[in-house]
Amino acid sequence: MRKRITACIGLLLVLCLALTPVYAGEEETAALVITTADQLLAFAENCRLDSYSQGLSVRLDTDLT
Repeated sequence: MRKRITACIGLLLVLCLALTPVYAGEEETAALVITTADQLLAFAENCRLDSYSQGLSVRLDTDLT
């Protein structure tokens, strides 16, 4: 009887873990939009620190000269 209870508890645990959603990664953040050359230069300066650009999405909205 004890083996059955242990087996049922184990099965329930496995089923609960299988039904739990898994999230891989951090929350999605808004993209940094660059529209001017000055913004691009400031972004390049800020990227000297790795922590600034980790997980950062960047979108270039215009052609820059």
